[in-house]
Amino acid sequence: MHLISPKMVKTLSAFVLMCCLIGFQSATASDTTSIQLSPWIMGGAYASHYSLPRGEEEWYDLSNSAPRGGVGLNLLAIGMEAESPTIFGSIAVQYGDVPNSGWDFDLPWLQEAWVGYHLNERFDLSLGAFISPIGIETVNTFENYSGIMSVAYFIDPACQSGVQLAWNAAEDMKLTAGVVSSFSIYTLSADVPSLLTMFTYTPEEDTYTAIALLSKEESDAGEYYQLFTSLSSVVEYEHTLVQGEVDVVYTMPVGAQEPAAMVTGFAAAYVDLMKDWQTGLRVEGIYDPTGIFTDSRIVGELPYNTLSIAGVTASLTYKPTDWGKLRLDARYLHCLDDKSFIMVDPNARDRTEIVFCADVYLPLSGSE
Repeated sequence: MHLISPKMVKTLSAFVLMCCLIGFQSATASDTTSIQLSPWIMGGAYASHYSLPRGEEEWYDLSNSAPRGGVGLNLLAIGMEAESPTIFGSIAVQYGDVPNSGWDFDLPWLQEAWVGYHLNERFDLSLGAFISPIGIETVNTFENYSGIMSVAYFIDPACQSGVQLAWNAAEDMKLTAGVVSSFSIYTLSADVPSLLTMFTYTPEEDTYTAIALLSKEESDAGEYYQLFTSLSSVVEYEHTLVQGEVDVVYTMPVGAQEPAAMVTGFAAAYVDLMKDWQTGLRVEGIYDPTGIFTDSRIVGELPYNTLSIAGVTASLTYKPTDWGKLRLDARYLHCLDDKSFIMVDPNARDRTEIVFCADVYLPLSGSE
């Protein structure tokens, strides 16, 4: 049962927009410095082939990008960022197969709508609907380095709403605490909000992040507390980018059921071949022996309550401009035990995917 209805979330979004407008006026009046507005448009289309038919389901399991097979639209998003000495914020709406297959199903069109306030040089307060900070990959496909999203992204939460307080402890160090909605929706699925903590360290061009999300969730088996922890890093060398993410999840049921744990993640390296070309290799996997996410994240009902798989993804990217790129990806997934299934209609323990993506990101001229 949702304690906050989709209608209330829409009302919250409208309220956030109103706060932005009021804050913009206040900032302009008090600071004599105009607000910088940065609108943008992002889009991504795909053509894909899977070694197995999709069956009767709408989406392929374990896939958020190119989830239908054939030709389709991954994402079309329009947004705007705002920044001033006093307030800041962002709003974006979206459409396409990525949000429709792996976002809040009540509000797949709302990517984010939030407003922030610079309390002082060290502290920032923000309120609204956010893209989840957990995980390296994002719903905005242009920002990812592989056209096929990893199985870690498939498990990671997509979005939340709530309030966050950020402490800018140093130029390259930030600590954030928040009271947010449930695991991957803008509303509450249980009777208490979730607690979010995040530590980010950004020396030079690199990024290291540690995140913990404690929430109370509901499934067909009943209510349970869930601790989702994530460690990730993005390290840049002269011609190589290395990414790594490890997520560990621990659940504590409210009742007689036993606690359970799972782990998911990936490691990837992307190498510049020449000026406009890049190639990459990613290994990824899920080890979920008790099937923590089978109720909420898997399209078809699995015959066994387990999900343990591994895979490898190869990528080739051509990026002739800063605003556009073409990518060709191939991924192979295989089960790690004799009970897990990549798909259940038809039953399959391995799968090959080939995806071609065309993505653009168009920053529009900023205005004051």
